[in-house]
Amino acid sequence: MFVKTPPVRDTTPLTITINEPVTKDNLHSEAITFDFSAEDPSGVASLIATLDRRLVMNGDEIELYNLTLGSHTLKVTAVDNVGNSRIETVPFNIVATVCSLQDLVNMFFKSGYFNSPKGMRTSLIKKLYAAEAYMNAGQIDYAKDVLGAFINQLEAQSDRHVSEYAADILITDVQHVIDNL
Repeated sequence: MFVKTPPVRDTTPLTITINEPVTKDNLHSEAITFDFSAEDPSGVASLIATLDRRLVMNGDEIELYNLTLGSHTLKVTAVDNVGNSRIETVPFNIVATVCSLQDLVNMFFKSGYFNSPKGMRTSLIKKLYAAEAYMNAGQIDYAKDVLGAFINQLEAQSDRHVSEYAADILITDVQHVIDNL
């Protein structure tokens, strides 16, 4: 007599690995490359990831200045070949500092967001170095004044010598720095 053995139920949970991003503060001038995967003995039927509800793919690189300052979440959902699912999330923050502003000014200049000779970039960078020196000396009010002058210069030159896109990002970032002094 042949006895039919019931199928073995898959009780092994999926394993999701997220190498990038990690939970930390990232500078607005940085880039990240998404690095995530899933494994399961039955095989992985689907692997879907979203960044703030927007679909992203493993290996995609994103310049963080394209995202807003603040909290963001990568959500990775995997389903195995027998229908089990698992979700992993990684929250991370994007912040601005005087150093990240210096990097952004240089990046935007090199990328053609400045419609002027080096003078505009040099003037903005000098203001950031001065603000940083005041901050390091504990002279926060002077640092805020210099950062305010940075904003004024960008507002006056937005869409003339600096693209509106780059000016908006830089102004938002410098305001974040001022608000956190």
